[in-house]
Amino acid sequence: MNLKEEFTRFSKPGFFSRIDNSHILEIHIGLDERGRQAIELRHNNKHHKLKGTDAIDINQYVREDYNTLRFSLADDEVNSLFYMFCDDMIEHTRGLSNKTDGYVAVVNRYHLWKKMFLSNKNLCLPETYIMGLIGELLYLSGSLAERIGLHDALYSWSGQELTHKDFSFNESWVEVKTISRGRITVRISSMGSSLKARQTVSLLYIRLKK
Repeated sequence: MNLKEEFTRFSKPGFFSRIDNSHILEIHIGLDERGRQAIELRHNNKHHKLKGTDAIDINQYVREDYNTLRFSLADDEVNSLFYMFCDDMIEHTRGLSNKTDGYVAVVNRYHLWKKMFLSNKNLCLPETYIMGLIGELLYLSGSLAERIGLHDALYSWSGQELTHKDFSFNESWVEVKTISRGRITVRISSMGSSLKARQTVSLLYIRLKK
């Protein structure tokens, strides 16, 4: 599903459409009352207290026949990341065996994504973190997606969980190191050693112009 194209089909604020009838959960996408792109889960669970970010607004509604958990895009500058967020929400919950587990699964998944949407624009990631994130995203959307498919590549990514393995899939794992021009060595803390970039075998490195 190309969510970017799907969202372009909506022009009327407050109108939503279910993603597909085969999904175990009632997940809808559309435009909220303010005309912002949004994804929502319709469920019958008790709401948890959730806090949004500068990039995503969260609203929860109680109706007679169902409750709604809605995520609305509040910052158009991160719309491409929002599409990935929506796609991950949809595909991560597709295999659930019990519909009642959907709300908790969506909430837990949101918490994993929350650090991707900085809650305060006055707080900036350090340059090294930004370089590392760019490197991981380039690897994810490039060679890894070509190798195992975009869906599995997203699932293999540890994201902001700060593990020593950036990607884990099948019996393999990958740690991505992003280096600036002029630097020829990197240190892998989990291995306790430094390696020359030109000699690495199991380490993927991406050199960015600075």
